[in-house]
Amino acid sequence: IVEAYWEYRLKPWDVCAGIVVLEEAGGKEAGGKVTTMDGKPHSVFAKSIMATNGALHDTLLGYTSPKTKALIASGIDLESYYTPDGYPIQVPKK
Repeated sequence: IVEAYWEYRLKPWDVCAGIVVLEEAGGKEAGGKVTTMDGKPHSVFAKSIMATNGALHDTLLGYTSPKTKALIASGIDLESYYTPDGYPIQVPKK
C-alpha cells in the first residue's frame, strides 16, 4: 500500500489525472493531503507535488525539506508555471 507520493519538476499533465482520482476516490475527505514539495497549496500548475494519507504529511515534509531547500538554493525553480487569474488554488486542510 502506498501512503505517499512526491515528485519534483513536473508538468501539469503529469498530475492532472492523479489529482482527479485522489479527489473522486475520497482521498481528501479521508484526511489525505496534497501540497507542493515546500508545503504550499497545490495546483495543477505547480512544479512539484506531495500527496499523502495526511497522517504522515508533515513528517514527510520534514524529511524532504532539506533536499527541497537545496534544490531551490541551487537555482531549480519550483514555483508554479502560471496560475490564471481566478484559478481556485486549494488550501490544504490543517
